[in-house]
Amino acid sequence: MTTEEKKARIFDWVCQENQKTPNRVFDNLVSIARIAGLDATEVQQILSYLVDEGLIQPNKGTSDGTFIRFTNAGQIICDQGGYSAYLDRIYKEKNRQEERFELEIQKLRGEVEAQKRALENKIIENQSAVFKSTRTNHIWTRIISIIALIISAITLAKTLNWL
Repeated sequence: MTTEEKKARIFDWVCQENQKTPNRVFDNLVSIARIAGLDATEVQQILSYLVDEGLIQPNKGTSDGTFIRFTNAGQIICDQGGYSAYLDRIYKEKNRQEERFELEIQKLRGEVEAQKRALENKIIENQSAVFKSTRTNHIWTRIISIIALIISAITLAKTLNWL
């Protein structure tokens, strides 16, 4: 769906909702715009068009009402610059969260890599210890075999009365 199609669908929705509940249009428009993936400029264009068509009324303190702001009660009122700042805050917070998540993921990856290296080092140490132990055992086995061979040779020599 193109941006123009998204704008048209949002505009149609605003027209329908404005007839039902004029005061609640913007509460839902913000959610719809975010879901539709529109940026602040695109939403401002929609709002300008709605003001020009007379579907929404600007706040009395503004000249054109192409932007909106939130009241403490959660209602959204047309106001110069408010909505743009609101969208900027939303996108900045989203980007900060993504950066935090990315840093957390990198930190966890680093920890996993460190644990992996530690385990690999432990395995290498254990293999070295086993190899040294096996090599030491092999040397002792040869020494014992040589001693046994010498004893056998002495016993054979005594038996044959060579000694």
